[in-house]
Amino acid sequence: MINFIPIKIRLATLLCASVFYLSACGGSDGGEVATANCDQGCVRINEAVSTNSLHNDQFGESPDWFELYNNGSETVELADYSLTDDPDIPDKWVFPAGSTLGANQYLLIWASDRDTVVNGEHHTNFKISSEGEVLYLFDPRGRLVSELPVAGLRNGTSVGQSGSGAMAYYDTPTPGSSNSSNEYSGIVSSEVVFSHDGGVNSPASVSLSGATGTQIIRYTLDGSIPTESSPEYSSSISLAGNTAVRARIFDSDHVPSATHSRTFLPGTSHDVPVVALVSEPGNFFDNDTGIYVLGDDYEPSEPNYGANFWEDWERDIHFSLYEQNGDVGVMLDAGVKIFGGWSRSYPQKSLSIYARGRYGSSEIDYPLFPGRSYDSYQTLVLRNSGDDWLKSMMRDISMTSLMESANVDIQAYRSVAVYLNGEYWGMHNMREKINEHYIASLHNVDKDTVNLLEYDGEILEGDNTDYLELVDFLEANLLVSPGNYDYIAERIDIESFIVYQVAEIYFDNQDWPGNNYKFWNSPGTKWRWILFDTDFGFSGWTPSAFDQNTLAFALEANGPDWPNPPWSTLILRRLVENESFRNDFINHFADELNSRFLPANVTGHIDSIAATIESEMSTHFLRWQDYVNVDWATEVDDMKTFANNRPQHLIAHIEDQFGLSGTYQLTVDNANPSAGDVQLNSLTIDSNSWTGSYFNDIPVTLTAVPAPGFVFSQWQGASTSTNEQIELDLAVDSTIEAVFVAE
Repeated sequence: MINFIPIKIRLATLLCASVFYLSACGGSDGGEVATANCDQGCVRINEAVSTNSLHNDQFGESPDWFELYNNGSETVELADYSLTDDPDIPDKWVFPAGSTLGANQYLLIWASDRDTVVNGEHHTNFKISSEGEVLYLFDPRGRLVSELPVAGLRNGTSVGQSGSGAMAYYDTPTPGSSNSSNEYSGIVSSEVVFSHDGGVNSPASVSLSGATGTQIIRYTLDGSIPTESSPEYSSSISLAGNTAVRARIFDSDHVPSATHSRTFLPGTSHDVPVVALVSEPGNFFDNDTGIYVLGDDYEPSEPNYGANFWEDWERDIHFSLYEQNGDVGVMLDAGVKIFGGWSRSYPQKSLSIYARGRYGSSEIDYPLFPGRSYDSYQTLVLRNSGDDWLKSMMRDISMTSLMESANVDIQAYRSVAVYLNGEYWGMHNMREKINEHYIASLHNVDKDTVNLLEYDGEILEGDNTDYLELVDFLEANLLVSPGNYDYIAERIDIESFIVYQVAEIYFDNQDWPGNNYKFWNSPGTKWRWILFDTDFGFSGWTPSAFDQNTLAFALEANGPDWPNPPWSTLILRRLVENESFRNDFINHFADELNSRFLPANVTGHIDSIAATIESEMSTHFLRWQDYVNVDWATEVDDMKTFANNRPQHLIAHIEDQFGLSGTYQLTVDNANPSAGDVQLNSLTIDSNSWTGSYFNDIPVTLTAVPAPGFVFSQWQGASTSTNEQIELDLAVDSTIEAVFVAE
């Protein structure tokens, strides 16, 4: 048990090795501070980082860290020593039994808030505030051993003890080893000011300012971070073409300022927004550390497993978004990783962008996707179109956006032209990233309560217990019983699940359901599935695939491991056992085929998206011309051919699967649409007359919805009921009219 001596710490009075350090250098019997002595060894807090993106722990994350150093001649037993960032709670985090620190040895401590020791890695139960605070080390008797103020740091810098014992700043943190010999007395806080923010049609020259007194500005034009050997700014810089300009302010005996970046694109124009990325070239292309290259340990066949681009590496990047009119939408420092699956091996790769506090901002506060009701994002994806790369480049965005108004979760998108260090990098589709933040924003739930799973219940976030119990029930029980079906309906959002399944089946997504399969719930929310990565659909994988029986594919009980293993079809197979679900499922197919999936509607949707990116395609295909083997316009035509031919085949598949005898035409009339609407299953009919096809002997539900000032009178035609809601079980062409009258 630790007995802590009550202390009152006043930073100004803690003097030992320096004005900033106290390091086991003497005893104290009274006064305001109780300090330890150095009978066995002197342990001090030697270096600390409060904003880290350079070093990862064993969990693959990059939390704050600090290190201890034993400058004595003997090993120190650290058991019951404690660390804290709050002097009122000196035993905030206590070293476990068996902890030691050898003479002249260093011990790295991760301030990750994980509160654990795993495989020799120590993780405290607190983080280091980026706003600044003091770290304290206490011995088992509760005496203060060492302290270190940590303030004014930014990413890539540290504070620690110099060789002379004074406090120093470093531009090269050295966790677990001696501090760098490049010591500074301070950090330049001045910022470089650019005469222009860059972007399309920007000027061909730029002026820099912001240095004062003895400070100077140094700059680069290749994406690299300016160093002491970089050119010194003296007058306006003339740009030879598209250029990434980076600049820092230098001063004697100070860590240089943060790097400031702009991308200038003089004489260029695009009909889509522009994203400019700036990063140290080695972050992308260094053979050992670059995220965009093969490296040395890769398999020769695609998708080159083991390559650098399969590693979960994050690098620094500057991200800018310029709107089509040239306005700056976003400009921030962030993190970047390679994103995606098989398409990582493609020459143009997908990227994930991360806003994190250690880079400067933990959120992107801007309406990246104007159609969304929220305008704050933590992550986004710049997608290369996956398996549709160098084909249409728009299959997934066409299919998922077609379902935008439906009850299913999709990712918003914007097509953007991307530049990397001033070089045109082709078109990407900017997308929301599927994670707990996306779900929290989309559904207004607490991100910390989200259970996000994939495949057969693998955890991405949260917990899978509820889902596994659901699967166990489905495997053990038939859903013919209404009670069993109700049990499932209480846990799955049935309406959304039907929309999801109908969409995937209509699209003929052949890389599903055993892949690209994610779903989520949270307390008070039923399980919902997310519609994403549909690039194999609309003949994206199999040419002229409009006749593929994807319904049978989605109900196959003994499919292969890819793409439709048994676990991936279990839920739908069980649900269609229930007559109520089966009728709703079939009717929703009919509803969609009569509305959203009408060939004219789908081809018009495809044409609309194609028109927004058509001018970009020639430039994009030229950029990646060494890999092009298709014609873009032909790919778009193939999508429209699919849309024109898919419905007739899908109707036949539904009839075959469920033993139906055909379809009939149902006409819904309404003499006065301003007096009210008719709800037909999931459709709202608000016109004078509407006709659609429905399946024989599958009951449809109609509901009369009067407008304010009117009441429903009766139905005429196929029914003369006076009930607002009726059910019709038909097998011949029929007409029904809703009659509304004034109140």
